Amino acid sequence: MGKVFIRVEKIHTVSLVSKAAKHNAREAHFENADPSKAKENKIILEQNEPFDRFFKKRILHQQKTRNQKIKSNAVRAFQVVVSVQANESMSNPLFIIDDFASIVSSFMKRTFGQENIYQIVLHMDESAPHIHVLIVPMTSDKRLCYRDLLGTPEKLNQMLDSFNKDLEIIGLYQTRRKNKYDFRTHEQYKKDVLEAQTDSLPYPEPYYDLERYGEVVNREFNKQKSFYTQTIMTQNVEIIRLKEDNSALKEQLESLKTTPAEQRVTELFAQIERMKESIEDLEMLRFAIEHRSEVKELSDEAIIETLHNMCLLSATGRTLKKKSEATRAAEIMDDGEYDVAEN
Repeated sequence: MGKVFIRVEKIHTVSLVSKAAKHNAREAHFENADPSKAKENKIILEQNEPFDRFFKKRILHQQKTRNQKIKSNAVRAFQVVVSVQANESMSNPLFIIDDFASIVSSFMKRTFGQENIYQIVLHMDESAPHIHVLIVPMTSDKRLCYRDLLGTPEKLNQMLDSFNKDLEIIGLYQTRRKNKYDFRTHEQYKKDVLEAQTDSLPYPEPYYDLERYGEVVNREFNKQKSFYTQTIMTQNVEIIRLKEDNSALKEQLESLKTTPAEQRVTELFAQIERMKESIEDLEMLRFAIEHRSEVKELSDEAIIETLHNMCLLSATGRTLKKKSEATRAAEIMDDGEYDVAEN
């Protein structure tokens, strides 16, 4: 028997319902759809008016008779997506897509009322055939209340049990998960993966011998292996990119460890040192000019040597002064003081 998967989605705003309807009717581009198969899609039922107008008509009775306003967080519509196992339509000769569409649409009309269904669409342009059903959650006494229809696990299970009876007619059954999270041991996980792979194997044709069927199975396994290998490679590339981003963020964090105030104080001290050196150079030049008359009788070589000695003495004094000032600056930093004027 083939598997059927069912997903129920609550939609709280009229605009999102309209967006879902456009997606179902392929009025908007969908990247996972194959345009060459779009002609195989089928609109089974669709109201000939925008959803906002259809919705107002459905809730008109509730507003008039009960004088109740619709809550802002109320469920305006819900969508049921019924999907067949990916290879069911291609490998099972007993599966007929028209019978599947007829069973689903008949059940939805009978369960929720045809007057409350806005759209039923069959999609054949994706990897697995599936049907979208958009429904306004009106109860039998004409109240907008999703909870009274499918809002509890018990009511949802009742609906699914009833749906399974209809699916069995065409050799399908619906799978469900009892818990939101499925905790399994490693051994059970490996077993489930093997069963999933076995379920996806192609059906043997009557004329297949063992060797021929083995070739078909190996080809299918290689196809799946190639797909998962490509997926793993893509994930590894993403991991490398995330690690690089993480390293870049760490470098930025290290650069931000020095506060702006400390940086500014360091820059001011460096600027003061540069100004002092410039002043000392000017003083040395002024001293040489003032004493030029005292050494005018000397030769040019003697004048150059005398000036050189003056420079050495000045540089030595400047070095000693720097060491003294550095010691003073360290004391200021230790005391938590930043009095630049004292330097």
